[in-house]
Amino acid sequence: MVEREKTGRCSVCKKVTATNLYHETPDYQARDGFKDKYRMSAGRKKELCRTCFDQVLAKEQLNYWKEHIAEEQRRTA
Repeated sequence: MVEREKTGRCSVCKKVTATNLYHETPDYQARDGFKDKYRMSAGRKKELCRTCFDQVLAKEQLNYWKEHIAEEQRRTA
């Protein structure tokens, strides 16, 4: 698979800065308002600055734990 070339522009905030490629969350996993701002497709990468990367990662982790806790509550109820 050919690696996507970086442009140096964050695909979320459009700031020109140091960026890294980030594996996107598939659409079916994106939830709430997060889905609208960070519309992502499976198998693709987004170019993100550090600030946007931290925000995306924090939201993904929060959603993961919300789902994990809800599932655990369903199992023990």
